[in-house]
Amino acid sequence: MLALREAWVLRPGGELHIADIGRPTSTFMRIAVSPFRLFDGVGATEDNLAGRLPTLIADAGFSEVVETGRVLLGVVCLYRAVRPRVT
Repeated sequence: MLALREAWVLRPGGELHIADIGRPTSTFMRIAVSPFRLFDGVGATEDNLAGRLPTLIADAGFSEVVETGRVLLGVVCLYRAVRPRVT
C-alpha cells in the first residue's frame, strides 16, 4: 500500500502501470507462483493471490483500474490505473 501512496505523485490524469503476481486461475498457475511466494514471503503475496490488488489500487484513490494482460505463463498480471483529474 505504501508504494501506491508514493505513486500519488503522478500528475492528475497520469497513468500508473503495475506488473505483479496475480490471482492464479489454474492449478498449474498456483504451482508456477510458488517460487514468487518463497522469494517475497507468503504474507506479502496474500492480497495478490486473492485477487485484491485492483481493489487496493482503487482504494488508494486511482480510477479506471483494469487488468490489461498477463505474462510469464499467466502468473504476472499487468494493471493500468489513472490518477483522477482535479475538478
